[in-house]
Amino acid sequence: MAPMTTCTGYFDGTVTSELVEYYRARAGSIVPLLSSAALLMTTVWPSRARSASIMMKKLPASPKIAEAIKAQGSKAILQIYHGGRMVDPQLIGGRQPVAPSAIAAPREGAAMPRALSGEEVEGMIAKFGDGVRRANPRRF
Repeated sequence: MAPMTTCTGYFDGTVTSELVEYYRARAGSIVPLLSSAALLMTTVWPSRARSASIMMKKLPASPKIAEAIKAQGSKAILQIYHGGRMVDPQLIGGRQPVAPSAIAAPREGAAMPRALSGEEVEGMIAKFGDGVRRANPRRF
């Protein structure tokens, strides 16, 4: 099951018991593989569904989600992503989105992203690696 927007977390990324129960109810024989809330690589939000996401600083609470999923016999996965060219500039303080290349998303009104430099790409790769290191001990 793909990550879903549930609006059951807090704006600061805190995991609620309601969010844990949401995943517990869907885990088990019907859904053998669940992707949990997305982890962001930066402090900006790529969608308006802020409360469904877990920021890096809130990862200590995320074992509750993984444990709830696994207790029902399903596998827990944490999707790690960056908003890239898809982020709405309003959600990042009016700043220009960044992406691997300066090509706007194929949708009406999409902002033109700024192409990341080679150094920025390396930094992003390091942040993804850090996300994996943080998720692994939390049972994802």
